Amino acid sequence: MKKNSGKPFHIVLVEASDEQTRQTSALLEQHGFKVTRFSNAEETLSALDNIVPDLMLVDYHLPGMNGGQLVSQVKIGAATWFLPVLLQISENHREEIGRKGLESGADDCISKQASSALLILKIRALLRQQDEVQNRPSITGFRRASILVVMDPDEDQSKVLLDILREDGHDVQTLSDPCEIFAYSDTHPIAEWPDCFIVDLLSYRFDSIAFCRIIDEQRERMLKTTGRSLRLVAFGTGHEKDRDLAQLAYEAGVDDLVPYDVERNLLALRIATLLKRKLFQDETRRLEIERHDRQTVMEMARTEARGNAAKAALAEALASANSDLENKNKQLQHMQSQLVQTAKMASLGELVAGIAHEINNPLAFILAHKNTIVALLKKMESQLQDVYGVSDNQEGRLDPQRNFTYYNANVAMLEKCQSRVASMEIGLERIRNLVQRLRNFSRLDEAEYQQINVPETLETVLVLLKPKLGTIISVEKHLTAPPILLCQPALLNQVIMNIISNAADAIAEALEHKSISYGHIMIETELRQTDLGLCYAIIIADNGEGIKEEVRERIFEPFFTTKQVGLGTGLGLSIAYNVVKAHKGRIEVDVNETRGTRMVVLVPCQKPEKGYPVAGGKK
Repeated sequence: MKKNSGKPFHIVLVEASDEQTRQTSALLEQHGFKVTRFSNAEETLSALDNIVPDLMLVDYHLPGMNGGQLVSQVKIGAATWFLPVLLQISENHREEIGRKGLESGADDCISKQASSALLILKIRALLRQQDEVQNRPSITGFRRASILVVMDPDEDQSKVLLDILREDGHDVQTLSDPCEIFAYSDTHPIAEWPDCFIVDLLSYRFDSIAFCRIIDEQRERMLKTTGRSLRLVAFGTGHEKDRDLAQLAYEAGVDDLVPYDVERNLLALRIATLLKRKLFQDETRRLEIERHDRQTVMEMARTEARGNAAKAALAEALASANSDLENKNKQLQHMQSQLVQTAKMASLGELVAGIAHEINNPLAFILAHKNTIVALLKKMESQLQDVYGVSDNQEGRLDPQRNFTYYNANVAMLEKCQSRVASMEIGLERIRNLVQRLRNFSRLDEAEYQQINVPETLETVLVLLKPKLGTIISVEKHLTAPPILLCQPALLNQVIMNIISNAADAIAEALEHKSISYGHIMIETELRQTDLGLCYAIIIADNGEGIKEEVRERIFEPFFTTKQVGLGTGLGLSIAYNVVKAHKGRIEVDVNETRGTRMVVLVPCQKPEKGYPVAGGKK
């Protein structure tokens, strides 16, 4: 069997038995396949650095790492995840091992006792499916995660750690000589550095904190030189007394601090997660470099094409390159927007919650003592009456003329103090309400569906946007839908805030151009029957600058903005679109350049409670 190019398909056979290898290789070669054999998983992973076959035929029962573990490693590789893998299993435990094999990522399983004809049929079917895969990624070679363990190899913890790492298929090296440790950055070229350093934080043989600082200082140089990032993991005891040491470790650049007594499976999971995230970031960076290189090639091609007689042939090649570049740009933009959204929302939620907490503590203290001050002022007023003899049924103790003069002066001061305390109470209540709204808003990154009070949440959003709305923009609300909506908090906190914020920006622009004399935003809710079924509709309309026709189709694209540089990220409406889409809803836009913008957020909802009207369609 051959490819369209005429070359035979290349199959990697991973089989420990020499006899089984001879039989299988002969069968495959008889049917026109090129065969490369490896006897264990470790050899296979190393070989995939240089060769990427068309299919892998793997025996589950391998020495060391079994076939299922090998498949898992292959399927997480950025350059090998698409490879079809056929797993050979024994007949005795066919169901159990077959399930494990498929869970590990194998494309199909076959019994080792199956007929030769069935084996060939399965291989051809997988190759045929693989040949139909579009947009196959460029091959840069499979890369195993390389790890350097800096600790005494005779320690029990070190032996356990090395066993776990090697079982997971990582390329593991050790370093224990203190002289070699601190000379590592001088004796090893940056290109040969591993993906991850694991350092014994409590080693008495060398200064682990100093070593971590040395490695951390080289991160930027490694990234620029090799395009790979670096991870630094430290081992400590995790006891309370080591808190200062942990702080020093993180300040020295450690990415994760793992206690000695961590459970074996948890240790493997933490390291695997760290490495998987690192390799994913490396691949994202590689895509960005590849995109830049493609742009450079395209510019060179355009320049050369101006003086080339074969412009027609070159135009076709450029069109293909443009299409490929556009697809990669969209992939990269989507990935970046998701990362930015996740980081932004998590950070904003933590920041808002933290600010609310920090304000709430002194606020409670002030409110408590405010009542004490009020009581003391009343007591002072009573005592003044006693001293100056102006209380009921009491004769003055001092000279009458001086008595009332001093009394009136002191009463005036007390009344002034009481007036100031009353004003303070109004301000403190406003602060307390704002803190409560901030605490509610800090839930915006929660993904769980909750019973959300729509009027209260809208009020919270408007309070937070009050500095932006100012006094020149009026907000009118007409809420006819039920007050409770089952949704994610982000639907209101995030989506509605972005839309109202954009409306305020559009009004500000219109006011600046003097096309309107005042700003107005209308917020409505209603139940509406649509092609999506019964929907909860939130309508936001403004009288600001409308969206120009030539950019309307792009307003939901990530990083697209019509604002000046530095005034917008281009993520607001893109995030809103994705949040509403996650609720299986949509955003409808009605724009008139002279009458402003009207956005309708439609979210499918349950049957309304009795007494709420349902609109029949678009308004």
